[in-house]
Amino acid sequence: TMAKLGDLYKLGNNYAEAKKAYESAREKDPNNWTFKFKLDDLELWKMLSTLKQLEPKVTTDAEVKAQYVKGRLEMYEFKLKSYVDREKQYSTDTKIKFELGSVYYDLAILKTDKSLYDEAITRFQTTNKDPKFRVESGLKLAECFSRKGQFELALKRVEETITAIPSELKDE
Repeated sequence: TMAKLGDLYKLGNNYAEAKKAYESAREKDPNNWTFKFKLDDLELWKMLSTLKQLEPKVTTDAEVKAQYVKGRLEMYEFKLKSYVDREKQYSTDTKIKFELGSVYYDLAILKTDKSLYDEAITRFQTTNKDPKFRVESGLKLAECFSRKGQFELALKRVEETITAIPSELKDE
């Protein structure tokens, strides 16, 4: 019930009350990871809201741009930590693996760290087997391989992904 109250406060853009409700739910059931992840999602939502407020001034104000870049990196670092925890708790959840792969991919670009693509590739190779994520995962795999300079592997993934697209979608 406290978690549902937190959800309502979040819908109403009331960060402080949503946080109190989720923390209360977590205190009553500390072994339920759902509440920890709701708190994490709330923090991510707050970070993203802050970034969106900065966006209009990013191109005209160097100080705002620096703040935006720093905030974006902090958000991705926090998201990485949260999704690594989620993956540990729900090791078979394809959606979590796909999100974690996407976080590694985005961080690889932000930090210009090609080693992070390997972590993304590991997740996308798993999610590529799930029909719900096959096309998106295949394309992300191709992008990862391409950014690592492995163009033959990238091309192979694109070809496999095109083949995997249901024929009804190809006709659109």
